[in-house]
Amino acid sequence: MLEKHVASTPSVAFLHQLQQHVANQPALEQITERMDSINLHTTLSASPNRKYIEEALIVGQDSASTRMMELIHSQQHKNVSRFGLVGKGGAGKTLLLKRLFNSHQVQTLFCNDLILWLTVSQTPSFNALRNALFKQIALKVNERLDSTEEDNVKTWLNQSMRKHKFALFLDDVWETSATSLLEELCVPLSPLHNSNIIIATSRSKTVLSQLGVPAPSIIQMQDLTEDDSWRLFSAHAFPHGDGVLPVSIDQEIARRVCNECGGLPLAIKVVGQAMAGFSQSNEWEFALQRLQKDVTHSLSSRLRLSYDALSNLPGYGISLQLCFVCLAAFSEDEVIHTGIAVGYWMGEGLVAGPDPLQIGEIYVNLLADRCLIEPILKNQDGKVINFRVHDVLHHFLAHQIAEKEENCFFQAGKGLVEFPGDDCEGHIRISLRDNSLTKVPKAFGAPYIRSLLLTGNTSLTEIPKEVIRSMTALRVLDLSRTAIQSLPRNMGSLKHLVCLSLCCV
Repeated sequence: MLEKHVASTPSVAFLHQLQQHVANQPALEQITERMDSINLHTTLSASPNRKYIEEALIVGQDSASTRMMELIHSQQHKNVSRFGLVGKGGAGKTLLLKRLFNSHQVQTLFCNDLILWLTVSQTPSFNALRNALFKQIALKVNERLDSTEEDNVKTWLNQSMRKHKFALFLDDVWETSATSLLEELCVPLSPLHNSNIIIATSRSKTVLSQLGVPAPSIIQMQDLTEDDSWRLFSAHAFPHGDGVLPVSIDQEIARRVCNECGGLPLAIKVVGQAMAGFSQSNEWEFALQRLQKDVTHSLSSRLRLSYDALSNLPGYGISLQLCFVCLAAFSEDEVIHTGIAVGYWMGEGLVAGPDPLQIGEIYVNLLADRCLIEPILKNQDGKVINFRVHDVLHHFLAHQIAEKEENCFFQAGKGLVEFPGDDCEGHIRISLRDNSLTKVPKAFGAPYIRSLLLTGNTSLTEIPKEVIRSMTALRVLDLSRTAIQSLPRNMGSLKHLVCLSLCCV
């Protein structure tokens, strides 16, 4: 019945009606999950306004949060006030921004208005960002747009944001987009309403200045103090003891392991979770020695410790590690549906057994438990529905592990317009998702390739029969969201092909 209703009802209007009339929140979440599972993509699945983060684990940023709220309240009579959070990768900028997004103060100030969230990333697609913004606004104001042509979306966005009061949260802004971002998003800087706000996060004060954030409105994220670091570390490293150190572990050694994380929340969480399975002091001493070997104290060495620890999980080991690596095939900051990721893993043969789908879902939850992925939506049983990979972890996986150790070529969402045939040669996993490729050259040979992901190249019209003939070991081929209308007749020669995706072609 739900599928029939969805099929005959505009998605925006239908979801708005659900929000208005379904009073039982668990029931609404079940409906939302079901809609997500039938590929109805809305901002309900990507918005940060679903709280799955334990507030007790958000430590050490109270002063920054308080200062930001003070700034917001002090600028209540300007047309558009701009604020920024700046800090190193893994410093907790996104987490603090989500806290502000969810805060009672912001939700009260904009209770009948537009509260909008966009993750920008290093190589953003402005068209995709505009469409994401359009969906959020359309859902809130319960409006439809008959034509989703680019110019129509731009005009509609500008007019809608001019009419409505808004709070726009921009996460992870880079220099590549800062100067033109607001213009590309069609954000009016002289709207009809007062008290509009734009809050952005970045690793650079210069980027925030380019975005128009005045210096007094930029808040620097500080590294956690030693006490706050230990609180966060203990919560992850000793979860079964409610953060209390077991007697079998030397506290001095454990604190030194924590201190090696340099007060960086991301490092503290992933290292803490990596150590959660170790209960003997000699195991902690070994981990400390590994961390101390890196005299540069790089974040990569901390992440490497957590990645290597996956192989120690009984019954999972290298399979779970490879599944984690394959997440770098998706675009940076992409919201990844569990079903899509698990389908990819199954096609690769990385999850096996009587019920590989269930095992894949277990893998996703294990990675979430170890803070290696960030759940965005869960069902009421705690199962992760969709998630993202922190950009720092994504970069680590793509460049330190996938490229150098697993013979992968992952260039998703990099704005490529030509197929990088020479660079792809000899790799066993290739991801060119969400680029602007128009063709795959006939001369491209890939006898060793196991997976080729071309989804999201909307102008790609064919995959040559010569390429198909060469891919004798191919197991996964993703051609979804392309312009391909027919497949070569020799597709049957792909004897090892397990997963072929043609969604929305």
